[in-house]
Amino acid sequence: MQRMLRFPLVVATTLSSLTLPAQTVRVVGPGGFAQITTAIAAAANGDVLLVHSGNYEPFTLAKDLTITAAPGASVTVVPPFVGATLLQPPTRAAIVGLRFRPNQFLFHPVQVLSGHVTLNDCSFEGVPSPATSLTVQNAAVAMQRCRIFGGAIPAVPTAAFTGGDAIAVLHGSLAAVDCEFRGGDLGWDFTSRGGHALRLDDAVVHLVRCTAIAGGNSSLISIYPAGNGVHVATTSSVWIADSVVRGGDGHATAGNDAIENLGTTPVVTARTTLQAGPGTPTGPVSTGPLASGPLLGHGSTTAPLVLGQAWTLDYLAAPGTSVLVMFSDRLAVAAPTPLLAERAWLAPTNLAVAGLGITHASGSLQLTLPLPATPALLHTTWFVQGVAGLSVPLAVSPPVGGVAR
Repeated sequence: MQRMLRFPLVVATTLSSLTLPAQTVRVVGPGGFAQITTAIAAAANGDVLLVHSGNYEPFTLAKDLTITAAPGASVTVVPPFVGATLLQPPTRAAIVGLRFRPNQFLFHPVQVLSGHVTLNDCSFEGVPSPATSLTVQNAAVAMQRCRIFGGAIPAVPTAAFTGGDAIAVLHGSLAAVDCEFRGGDLGWDFTSRGGHALRLDDAVVHLVRCTAIAGGNSSLISIYPAGNGVHVATTSSVWIADSVVRGGDGHATAGNDAIENLGTTPVVTARTTLQAGPGTPTGPVSTGPLASGPLLGHGSTTAPLVLGQAWTLDYLAAPGTSVLVMFSDRLAVAAPTPLLAERAWLAPTNLAVAGLGITHASGSLQLTLPLPATPALLHTTWFVQGVAGLSVPLAVSPPVGGVAR
């Protein structure tokens, strides 16, 4: 039986008593702005864009806004010809429930170039192109329940396509929970390699309950290599818990690594399955520095924040581990500290304790947070992060939460 923590009075009282900035909700779609771009131009920092079902053109976000699909809406961002979506808020932004897809064979890259960006329940799809579907550069991204494809999505077969990387983190930070990353397969009429699921260059990356599957090479012309599940190009800090990472299929040649670490800092894993890429022969499971560690993770899928409902988290660590759970209304990636094994993401603004407990013999600790049905909390952002252990450095989980619905 799992141990369960309930702090209804603490959390409900704290959230309800906060003085929150006023938010203007601007509708995009029928009865509102025709395009997300025009709504952004009219919005002020802190506003919310509520987007109804439809296809919308790529946009540049250079303000601190929340862009969210309306309840039950199917929102697709697709270029009429060629276009890119650029997310570069001065401080922070949140994107919820948007699907970024290409126009036929015309690529639609999404790039996060500044600030802190929250991505919840979004998808990013590639096409026959060596370009990367989602790039995080000199920025910080926290994502949950997102899907990123470096090539065509598995449900849409194509005759040939290139091995695009699903996501690249370049001099930036990524915290991902319950996400799927798939590198693109290399088609018979292209050169280069299969796509990496994650390509990291001087990055800080923390994955929990994620799947990272590399793209394979061509089954017809297999002289080019498959991709890696996680490819560390230069020294980076990488922690992976409760996940599956698989190398690319080499077909008639060797499969590739689940993790290829060309840096000097070990990639740290816990309760994670590493699968060598199939091929002739099967590829190595990993190359480069790799270590196991007492990472704090999650034992079940995280859910969206819904006002008026209880929100449950299932932390996972070694049995008998003390876990302190904090929450805040915003993110701010901290510099490394000897006190923490991983990075803290919560900003000190409105920082409070959500719960404290000890994992059960199974290693699980369930935390239930009641979310008050307060209208002023709609479309606000809230994040929770766990800290585990009794001696330094303490283990830290990635932030979860996002936009209240």
